[in-house]
Amino acid sequence: MKKRFPPGPGGIGLQRLSRIFSNKHRLFERIRNDYGDIAYYRILHLKFCLVSDPALIAEIHVSKRSYFHKGPYQKNLLIVSNPTSVTSDGEDHVRIRKLIRGSFRHAQIVEYAREMIAEIYAVQSGWRDGDTFDFAHEMHRLALNIVSATFFGRDINIPTSITEDTLKTLRWTGKLMTLPWGLGRFIARLPLPGNRFRERTCKAMDELIYDVIEKARNDENRTDLISSLVRATDEEGNERPLTDGEVRDEAYVMIMAGHETSANSLAWTFFHLSRNPAVRFRLEAEVDEVLGGQPPKPDDYKKLPYTEAVFSESLRVAAPTYCGIRRAIEDCEIGDYFIPKGTIVQLFWRAPHMDERYFPRASEFRPERWLEEAPEEPSKHAYFPFGGGVRACPGAAFARMEAVLAIAAISQRWRINPLSSDYPEVSTLAFYRFKDGLPVAIEERNTANA
Repeated sequence: MKKRFPPGPGGIGLQRLSRIFSNKHRLFERIRNDYGDIAYYRILHLKFCLVSDPALIAEIHVSKRSYFHKGPYQKNLLIVSNPTSVTSDGEDHVRIRKLIRGSFRHAQIVEYAREMIAEIYAVQSGWRDGDTFDFAHEMHRLALNIVSATFFGRDINIPTSITEDTLKTLRWTGKLMTLPWGLGRFIARLPLPGNRFRERTCKAMDELIYDVIEKARNDENRTDLISSLVRATDEEGNERPLTDGEVRDEAYVMIMAGHETSANSLAWTFFHLSRNPAVRFRLEAEVDEVLGGQPPKPDDYKKLPYTEAVFSESLRVAAPTYCGIRRAIEDCEIGDYFIPKGTIVQLFWRAPHMDERYFPRASEFRPERWLEEAPEEPSKHAYFPFGGGVRACPGAAFARMEAVLAIAAISQRWRINPLSSDYPEVSTLAFYRFKDGLPVAIEERNTANA
Protein backbone atom coordinates (compact mmCIF):
# COMPACT_ATOMS: atom_id res chain seq x y z
CA MET A 1 0.00 0.00 0.00
CA LYS A 2 1.28 3.42 -0.92
CA LYS A 3 2.23 5.57 2.05
CA ARG A 4 0.00 8.59 2.47
CA PHE A 5 2.00 11.74 3.16
CA PRO A 6 0.31 14.91 4.45
CA PRO A 7 -0.48 17.50 1.76
CA GLY A 8 2.03 20.27 1.28
CA PRO A 9 3.94 22.64 -0.97
CA GLY A 10 6.75 20.25 -1.82
CA GLY A 11 10.18 21.87 -1.64
CA ILE A 12 10.96 25.37 -0.44
CA GLY A 13 13.91 26.90 -2.27
CA LEU A 14 16.56 29.35 -1.18
CA GLN A 15 14.49 32.40 -2.12
CA ARG A 16 11.61 31.39 0.16
CA LEU A 17 14.09 30.18 2.76
CA SER A 18 15.08 33.79 3.42
CA ARG A 19 11.44 34.53 4.28
CA ILE A 20 11.53 31.91 7.01
CA PHE A 21 14.23 33.77 8.85
CA SER A 22 12.43 37.09 8.38
CA ASN A 23 9.06 35.78 9.62
CA LYS A 24 8.74 32.08 10.37
CA HIS A 25 5.32 32.59 11.94
CA ARG A 26 3.93 34.10 8.73
CA LEU A 27 5.24 31.14 6.71
CA PHE A 28 3.50 28.73 9.09
CA GLU A 29 0.22 30.63 8.75
CA ARG A 30 0.48 30.59 4.96
CA ILE A 31 1.18 26.83 4.85
CA ARG A 32 -1.69 26.12 7.25
CA ASN A 33 -4.12 28.30 5.27
CA ASP A 34 -3.15 26.58 2.02
CA TYR A 35 -2.87 22.94 3.14
CA GLY A 36 -4.72 22.52 6.42
CA ASP A 37 -3.89 21.42 9.95
CA ILE A 38 -1.10 19.06 8.91
CA ALA A 39 1.27 19.79 6.04
CA TYR A 40 4.49 18.21 4.77
CA TYR A 41 7.28 20.09 3.02
CA ARG A 42 11.03 20.12 2.42
CA ILE A 43 13.70 22.76 2.75
CA LEU A 44 16.77 21.64 0.84
CA HIS A 45 17.44 18.10 2.18
CA LEU A 46 15.42 18.52 5.39
CA LYS A 47 11.91 17.10 5.86
CA PHE A 48 9.32 19.09 7.84
CA CYS A 49 5.78 18.50 9.01
CA LEU A 50 3.71 21.43 10.33
CA VAL A 51 0.98 20.30 12.75
CA SER A 52 -1.76 22.69 13.94
CA ASP A 53 -4.64 20.40 14.89
CA PRO A 54 -5.02 19.98 18.70
CA ALA A 55 -5.87 16.27 18.45
CA LEU A 56 -2.78 15.59 16.33
CA ILE A 57 -0.62 17.68 18.65
CA ALA A 58 -1.96 15.63 21.56
CA GLU A 59 -0.92 12.43 19.73
CA ILE A 60 2.63 13.72 19.47
CA HIS A 61 2.65 14.97 23.07
CA VAL A 62 1.00 11.95 24.68
CA SER A 63 -0.03 8.73 22.96
CA LYS A 64 2.86 8.58 20.44
CA ARG A 65 5.49 10.59 22.29
CA SER A 66 7.95 7.67 22.20
CA TYR A 67 8.31 8.24 18.44
CA PHE A 68 9.52 11.81 18.89
CA HIS A 69 12.53 13.46 20.50
CA LYS A 70 13.34 17.12 20.96
CA GLY A 71 14.28 18.95 17.79
CA PRO A 72 17.86 19.59 16.68
CA TYR A 73 17.78 23.20 17.90
CA GLN A 74 17.08 22.15 21.49
CA LYS A 75 19.32 19.08 21.39
CA ASN A 76 22.41 20.90 20.20
CA LEU A 77 22.80 23.75 22.66
CA LEU A 78 26.53 24.41 22.66
CA ILE A 79 26.74 25.70 26.22
CA VAL A 80 25.50 22.54 27.97
CA SER A 81 27.14 19.13 27.91
CA ASN A 82 24.77 17.18 30.18
CA PRO A 83 21.13 16.18 29.69
CA THR A 84 18.73 18.87 30.94
CA SER A 85 14.98 19.28 31.30
CA VAL A 86 14.98 21.13 27.95
CA THR A 87 17.45 19.07 25.91
CA SER A 88 17.04 15.48 27.14
CA ASP A 89 14.81 12.61 26.02
CA GLY A 90 13.84 9.17 27.26
CA GLU A 91 15.13 7.96 30.60
CA ASP A 92 17.35 11.02 31.07
CA HIS A 93 14.34 13.28 30.76
CA VAL A 94 12.22 11.19 33.15
CA ARG A 95 15.00 11.25 35.77
CA ILE A 96 15.58 15.01 35.55
CA ARG A 97 11.86 15.82 35.65
CA LYS A 98 11.47 13.74 38.79
CA LEU A 99 14.40 15.49 40.44
CA ILE A 100 13.48 19.07 39.63
CA ARG A 101 9.78 18.69 40.47
CA GLY A 102 10.41 19.64 44.10
CA SER A 103 12.03 22.91 43.07
CA PHE A 104 8.65 24.10 41.78
CA ARG A 105 6.31 22.91 44.53
CA HIS A 106 3.99 25.58 45.92
CA ALA A 107 5.93 26.08 49.16
CA GLN A 108 9.14 26.63 47.21
CA ILE A 109 7.46 28.99 44.74
CA VAL A 110 6.20 31.08 47.67
CA GLU A 111 9.83 31.58 48.71
CA TYR A 112 10.70 32.67 45.19
CA ALA A 113 7.69 35.01 45.17
CA ARG A 114 9.09 37.10 48.01
CA GLU A 115 12.14 37.82 45.86
CA MET A 116 9.95 38.47 42.81
CA ILE A 117 7.94 41.14 44.63
CA ALA A 118 11.07 42.93 45.83
CA GLU A 119 12.46 43.05 42.28
CA ILE A 120 9.14 44.19 40.79
CA TYR A 121 9.13 47.25 43.06
CA ALA A 122 12.85 47.89 42.58
CA VAL A 123 12.39 48.20 38.81
CA GLN A 124 9.52 50.67 39.27
CA SER A 125 11.44 52.82 41.73
CA GLY A 126 13.04 54.86 38.96
CA TRP A 127 9.84 55.47 36.98
CA ARG A 128 8.27 58.93 36.92
CA ASP A 129 4.92 60.14 35.59
CA GLY A 130 5.26 60.96 31.90
CA ASP A 131 8.49 59.01 31.37
CA THR A 132 8.97 57.40 27.96
CA PHE A 133 11.05 54.27 27.46
CA ASP A 134 11.11 50.84 25.84
CA PHE A 135 8.74 48.82 28.01
CA ALA A 136 9.85 45.51 26.48
CA HIS A 137 13.41 46.28 27.56
CA GLU A 138 12.18 47.16 31.08
CA MET A 139 10.40 43.81 31.32
CA HIS A 140 13.57 42.05 30.17
CA ARG A 141 15.45 43.90 32.90
CA LEU A 142 12.83 42.88 35.45
CA ALA A 143 12.91 39.25 34.34
CA LEU A 144 16.71 39.16 34.56
CA ASN A 145 16.64 40.66 38.06
CA ILE A 146 14.08 38.08 39.16
CA VAL A 147 16.25 35.31 37.69
CA SER A 148 19.26 36.61 39.63
CA ALA A 149 17.39 36.88 42.93
CA THR A 150 15.45 33.61 42.74
CA PHE A 151 18.12 31.43 41.13
CA PHE A 152 21.15 32.60 43.11
CA GLY A 153 19.91 34.19 46.33
CA ARG A 154 20.51 37.71 47.58
CA ASP A 155 23.90 36.95 49.15
CA ILE A 156 25.43 36.38 45.71
CA ASN A 157 26.19 39.70 44.07
CA ILE A 158 25.49 39.25 40.38
CA PRO A 159 26.25 42.22 38.16
CA THR A 160 23.39 42.81 35.74
CA SER A 161 25.94 42.76 32.93
CA ILE A 162 26.70 39.07 33.55
CA THR A 163 23.09 37.92 33.26
CA GLU A 164 22.62 40.14 30.19
CA ASP A 165 25.79 38.75 28.61
CA THR A 166 24.66 35.21 29.41
CA LEU A 167 21.40 35.86 27.60
CA LYS A 168 23.25 37.32 24.60
CA THR A 169 25.52 34.30 24.31
CA LEU A 170 22.58 31.89 24.64
CA ARG A 171 20.93 33.71 21.75
CA TRP A 172 24.16 33.60 19.73
CA THR A 173 24.52 29.86 20.14
CA GLY A 174 20.82 29.44 19.41
CA LYS A 175 21.26 31.13 16.04
CA LEU A 176 24.20 28.88 15.25
CA MET A 177 22.12 25.80 15.99
CA THR A 178 19.51 26.79 13.41
CA LEU A 179 22.09 26.32 10.65
CA PRO A 180 21.90 23.05 8.63
CA TRP A 181 24.55 20.42 7.94
CA GLY A 182 26.38 20.92 11.25
CA LEU A 183 27.55 24.38 10.18
CA GLY A 184 26.70 25.75 13.61
CA ARG A 185 29.15 23.50 15.44
CA PHE A 186 31.84 24.25 12.87
CA ILE A 187 31.37 28.01 13.19
CA ALA A 188 31.29 27.71 16.99
CA ARG A 189 34.91 26.49 16.93
CA LEU A 190 36.20 29.43 14.90
CA PRO A 191 37.98 32.35 16.63
CA LEU A 192 35.05 34.70 16.04
CA PRO A 193 34.12 37.57 18.39
CA GLY A 194 30.83 35.86 19.29
CA ASN A 195 32.62 32.67 20.27
CA ARG A 196 35.23 34.46 22.36
CA PHE A 197 32.42 36.40 24.01
CA ARG A 198 30.68 33.09 24.81
CA GLU A 199 33.80 31.69 26.46
CA ARG A 200 34.33 34.78 28.64
CA THR A 201 30.68 34.96 29.62
CA CYS A 202 30.38 31.28 30.50
CA LYS A 203 33.53 31.46 32.61
CA ALA A 204 32.11 34.37 34.63
CA MET A 205 28.67 32.77 35.03
CA ASP A 206 30.17 29.38 35.92
CA GLU A 207 32.08 30.94 38.81
CA LEU A 208 28.82 32.32 40.22
CA ILE A 209 26.89 29.08 39.75
CA TYR A 210 29.57 26.92 41.37
CA ASP A 211 29.83 29.41 44.24
CA VAL A 212 26.11 28.89 44.96
CA ILE A 213 26.52 25.11 44.61
CA GLU A 214 29.27 25.14 47.22
CA LYS A 215 27.20 27.29 49.58
CA ALA A 216 24.23 24.97 49.13
CA ARG A 217 26.33 21.97 50.15
CA ASN A 218 27.10 23.72 53.44
CA ASP A 219 23.78 25.44 54.17
CA GLU A 220 20.54 23.47 54.06
CA ASN A 221 18.48 26.59 54.76
CA ARG A 222 19.11 28.28 51.40
CA THR A 223 15.90 28.78 49.39
CA ASP A 224 17.27 29.82 45.98
CA LEU A 225 16.55 27.67 42.95
CA ILE A 226 20.13 26.47 42.38
CA SER A 227 20.38 25.30 45.98
CA SER A 228 17.09 23.48 45.54
CA LEU A 229 18.51 21.69 42.50
CA VAL A 230 21.63 20.72 44.46
CA ARG A 231 19.45 19.03 47.11
CA ALA A 232 16.90 17.65 44.63
CA THR A 233 15.59 14.12 45.21
CA ASP A 234 12.69 12.25 43.68
CA GLU A 235 9.73 11.19 45.80
CA GLU A 236 10.66 7.51 45.66
CA GLY A 237 14.34 8.14 46.37
CA ASN A 238 15.41 5.97 43.44
CA GLU A 239 17.17 8.48 41.20
CA ARG A 240 20.77 9.57 41.63
CA PRO A 241 21.05 13.28 42.52
CA LEU A 242 22.10 15.89 39.99
CA THR A 243 25.84 16.31 39.64
CA ASP A 244 27.37 19.78 39.94
CA GLY A 245 27.74 19.85 36.16
CA GLU A 246 24.08 18.93 35.68
CA VAL A 247 23.00 21.66 38.10
CA ARG A 248 25.15 24.13 36.17
CA ASP A 249 23.62 23.12 32.83
CA GLU A 250 20.07 23.16 34.22
CA ALA A 251 20.64 26.72 35.46
CA TYR A 252 21.65 27.84 31.96
CA VAL A 253 18.60 26.41 30.19
CA MET A 254 16.27 27.75 32.89
CA ILE A 255 17.79 31.23 32.60
CA MET A 256 17.04 31.29 28.90
CA ALA A 257 13.62 29.64 29.01
CA GLY A 258 12.40 31.50 32.09
CA HIS A 259 13.68 34.93 31.15
CA GLU A 260 12.55 35.09 27.53
CA THR A 261 9.04 33.82 28.14
CA SER A 262 8.42 35.93 31.26
CA ALA A 263 9.72 39.18 29.80
CA ASN A 264 7.86 38.86 26.51
CA SER A 265 4.58 37.72 28.06
CA LEU A 266 4.56 40.68 30.48
CA ALA A 267 5.25 43.16 27.69
CA TRP A 268 2.46 41.68 25.55
CA THR A 269 0.03 41.72 28.48
CA PHE A 270 0.44 45.47 29.07
CA PHE A 271 0.27 46.11 25.33
CA HIS A 272 -3.13 44.40 25.15
CA LEU A 273 -4.34 46.14 28.31
CA SER A 274 -3.60 49.46 26.64
CA ARG A 275 -5.79 48.49 23.67
CA ASN A 276 -8.68 47.30 25.85
CA PRO A 277 -9.61 50.07 28.33
CA ALA A 278 -12.59 48.19 29.80
CA VAL A 279 -10.35 45.22 30.60
CA ARG A 280 -7.74 47.48 32.14
CA PHE A 281 -10.35 49.26 34.26
CA ARG A 282 -11.72 45.97 35.61
CA LEU A 283 -8.22 44.69 36.36
CA GLU A 284 -7.34 47.91 38.21
CA ALA A 285 -10.52 47.62 40.27
CA GLU A 286 -9.63 44.07 41.33
CA VAL A 287 -6.06 45.07 42.16
CA ASP A 288 -7.21 48.05 44.23
CA GLU A 289 -9.73 45.96 46.15
CA VAL A 290 -7.39 43.03 46.86
CA LEU A 291 -4.17 44.92 47.59
CA GLY A 292 -5.69 47.91 49.33
CA GLY A 293 -2.73 50.11 48.46
CA GLN A 294 -0.21 47.63 49.89
CA PRO A 295 2.43 45.60 48.01
CA PRO A 296 1.15 42.17 46.95
CA LYS A 297 1.96 39.16 49.10
CA PRO A 298 2.44 35.61 47.77
CA ASP A 299 -0.98 34.54 49.06
CA ASP A 300 -2.63 37.40 47.14
CA TYR A 301 -1.97 35.43 43.95
CA LYS A 302 -5.11 33.32 44.34
CA LYS A 303 -7.17 36.41 45.21
CA LEU A 304 -6.57 37.95 41.77
CA PRO A 305 -8.58 35.71 39.41
CA TYR A 306 -9.31 38.40 36.84
CA THR A 307 -5.65 39.46 36.76
CA GLU A 308 -4.69 35.84 36.10
CA ALA A 309 -7.40 35.62 33.42
CA VAL A 310 -5.86 38.67 31.71
CA PHE A 311 -2.50 36.91 31.70
CA SER A 312 -4.04 33.68 30.36
CA GLU A 313 -5.70 35.62 27.55
CA SER A 314 -2.43 37.39 26.72
CA LEU A 315 -0.76 33.98 26.46
CA ARG A 316 -3.50 32.87 24.10
CA VAL A 317 -3.14 35.77 21.66
CA ALA A 318 0.63 36.31 21.98
CA ALA A 319 2.29 33.30 23.59
CA PRO A 320 6.08 33.85 23.43
CA THR A 321 6.62 30.14 22.73
CA TYR A 322 4.29 29.81 19.77
CA CYS A 323 5.78 26.64 18.27
CA GLY A 324 7.36 23.43 19.57
CA ILE A 325 9.87 21.29 17.67
CA ARG A 326 10.16 17.50 17.67
CA ARG A 327 12.06 15.03 15.48
CA ALA A 328 10.64 11.67 14.43
CA ILE A 329 13.11 8.97 15.53
CA GLU A 330 11.15 6.23 13.73
CA ASP A 331 8.69 5.95 10.88
CA CYS A 332 5.20 6.50 12.31
CA GLU A 333 1.69 7.70 11.57
CA ILE A 334 0.02 10.84 12.87
CA GLY A 335 -3.68 10.82 12.22
CA ASP A 336 -3.94 9.04 8.89
CA TYR A 337 -0.63 10.30 7.55
CA PHE A 338 2.80 8.74 7.27
CA ILE A 339 5.66 10.62 8.93
CA PRO A 340 9.10 9.29 7.92
CA LYS A 341 11.98 8.95 10.34
CA GLY A 342 14.06 12.13 10.60
CA THR A 343 11.15 14.49 9.90
CA ILE A 344 11.28 17.70 11.93
CA VAL A 345 7.76 18.15 13.29
CA GLN A 346 6.71 21.73 14.03
CA LEU A 347 3.87 21.95 16.55
CA PHE A 348 2.20 25.24 15.66
CA TRP A 349 0.60 25.89 19.06
CA ARG A 350 -0.54 29.42 18.22
CA ALA A 351 -2.85 28.26 15.43
CA PRO A 352 -5.57 26.70 17.64
CA HIS A 353 -5.19 29.63 20.06
CA MET A 354 -6.60 31.88 17.33
CA ASP A 355 -9.11 29.39 15.87
CA GLU A 356 -12.85 30.07 16.23
CA ARG A 357 -13.49 26.34 16.55
CA TYR A 358 -11.79 26.32 19.94
CA PHE A 359 -12.03 29.94 21.09
CA PRO A 360 -15.20 31.76 19.98
CA ARG A 361 -14.54 35.40 19.05
CA ALA A 362 -10.89 34.44 18.90
CA SER A 363 -9.76 37.80 17.52
CA GLU A 364 -11.07 39.59 20.61
CA PHE A 365 -9.13 40.04 23.84
CA ARG A 366 -11.62 38.51 26.29
CA PRO A 367 -10.18 37.50 29.70
CA GLU A 368 -13.72 36.56 30.77
CA ARG A 369 -13.43 33.35 28.75
CA TRP A 370 -11.03 32.01 31.42
CA LEU A 371 -13.54 32.65 34.22
CA GLU A 372 -16.26 30.66 32.50
CA GLU A 373 -16.74 26.91 32.77
CA ALA A 374 -13.87 25.05 31.09
CA PRO A 375 -14.78 24.06 27.52
CA GLU A 376 -15.18 20.41 26.64
CA GLU A 377 -13.11 18.42 24.17
CA PRO A 378 -11.56 19.02 21.71
CA SER A 379 -10.50 22.42 23.04
CA LYS A 380 -8.84 20.75 26.03
CA HIS A 381 -5.78 20.31 23.82
CA ALA A 382 -6.07 23.68 22.05
CA TYR A 383 -4.13 25.80 24.57
CA PHE A 384 -0.38 25.29 24.82
CA PRO A 385 1.33 28.38 26.31
CA PHE A 386 3.61 26.15 28.39
CA GLY A 387 3.84 23.14 26.10
CA GLY A 388 2.06 19.88 26.82
CA GLY A 389 2.32 16.29 27.93
CA VAL A 390 5.47 15.17 29.72
CA ARG A 391 7.32 18.06 28.06
CA ALA A 392 5.14 20.75 29.65
CA CYS A 393 7.22 23.49 31.27
CA PRO A 394 8.08 22.46 34.87
CA GLY A 395 8.23 26.13 35.86
CA ALA A 396 4.73 27.03 34.64
CA ALA A 397 3.40 27.71 38.16
CA PHE A 398 6.49 29.85 38.89
CA ALA A 399 5.91 31.84 35.70
CA ARG A 400 2.21 32.35 36.41
CA MET A 401 2.77 33.63 39.92
CA GLU A 402 5.59 35.90 38.73
CA ALA A 403 3.40 37.37 35.98
CA VAL A 404 0.24 37.87 38.08
CA LEU A 405 2.14 39.56 40.91
CA ALA A 406 4.03 41.77 38.42
CA ILE A 407 0.86 42.77 36.55
CA ALA A 408 -0.87 43.61 39.85
CA ALA A 409 2.06 45.55 41.31
CA ILE A 410 2.60 47.62 38.16
CA SER A 411 -1.11 48.24 37.52
CA GLN A 412 -1.54 49.34 41.13
CA ARG A 413 0.30 52.57 40.31
CA TRP A 414 0.89 52.88 36.56
CA ARG A 415 -0.81 52.80 33.20
CA ILE A 416 1.36 51.78 30.26
CA ASN A 417 0.50 53.65 27.05
CA PRO A 418 2.28 52.70 23.79
CA LEU A 419 3.46 55.71 21.80
CA SER A 420 2.13 54.23 18.55
CA SER A 421 -1.40 53.02 17.90
CA ASP A 422 -0.13 50.61 15.24
CA TYR A 423 0.30 46.91 15.94
CA PRO A 424 4.07 46.47 16.46
CA GLU A 425 6.32 44.49 14.17
CA VAL A 426 7.02 41.02 15.51
CA SER A 427 10.16 38.86 15.43
CA THR A 428 9.36 35.14 15.31
CA LEU A 429 12.66 33.34 14.67
CA ALA A 430 12.77 31.80 18.16
CA PHE A 431 10.06 33.54 20.21
CA TYR A 432 7.00 35.66 19.44
CA ARG A 433 8.47 38.97 20.56
CA PHE A 434 8.55 42.67 19.72
CA LYS A 435 10.96 43.23 16.86
CA ASP A 436 11.86 46.82 17.76
CA GLY A 437 10.77 46.96 21.40
CA LEU A 438 7.63 48.63 22.79
CA PRO A 439 8.07 52.43 23.19
CA VAL A 440 5.61 53.69 25.81
CA ALA A 441 4.72 56.65 27.99
CA ILE A 442 3.85 55.79 31.57
CA GLU A 443 1.04 57.50 33.42
CA GLU A 444 0.68 57.53 37.18
CA ARG A 445 -2.76 56.27 38.05
CA ASN A 446 -3.69 58.99 40.53
CA THR A 447 -3.11 61.41 37.66
CA ALA A 448 -5.15 59.24 35.30
CA ASN A 449 -8.04 58.99 37.74
CA ALA A 450 -8.02 62.72 38.38
